[in-house]
Amino acid sequence: RIGARPVTAYSIAKDLGFGSPFCQGHINSLKASVAEAFEDNPKYADLITQLWCSFVSYLREEGVSNQFDFVTYVDEFYIQTLGKLICANYIENKALSSDEKELKSILCGAFFENRGLINFVEYDYFGWLISEPYLTDLLPVATAIQQDLLAYNFKAKPEEDLFGRLMAQLAHRSQRLYDGLKKLDRILITLKFLSYEKVKKNIYS
Repeated sequence: RIGARPVTAYSIAKDLGFGSPFCQGHINSLKASVAEAFEDNPKYADLITQLWCSFVSYLREEGVSNQFDFVTYVDEFYIQTLGKLICANYIENKALSSDEKELKSILCGAFFENRGLINFVEYDYFGWLISEPYLTDLLPVATAIQQDLLAYNFKAKPEEDLFGRLMAQLAHRSQRLYDGLKKLDRILITLKFLSYEKVKKNIYS
């Protein structure tokens, strides 16, 4: 039933985590879009690859990494996309079914900035994908994720870290440090403290 399912760390990880069929469909769509972007702009893609490897090397305990992990890159992009869509729902206190304009504003961060919120997007790594001409290519998968989120009740304030389990899944998949994931996905962990009243006052815990 629409809007009946509670939003919990368990339900997010179970329904939209990396072991769910819904997630796999979204991941496959994102892989195709990101691969096309890499092929379309190889020079910039090479720069992103270098930056990403430097970032991973900083997190690794084993030392420098010179190999770009495309799968992990897309996995983290999925979590970031899911996180922004969930954040937008909480801000509006409902599950959104956005038109193209609103959906683009959520993905690129303008939706949050227009409400006085800091945009936590890591531009060094994913910002180019949420800009044109690639932003439009992400709309189908973002719409599909929004449709999945219609089942949840976003009127109740989150009382836990909603993404803890999902982040642990990602850490297990990529075999990277959990603390490093927190640095990349700051937009997600802020949900633990975010409520509509705080959004209106532009206050962060």
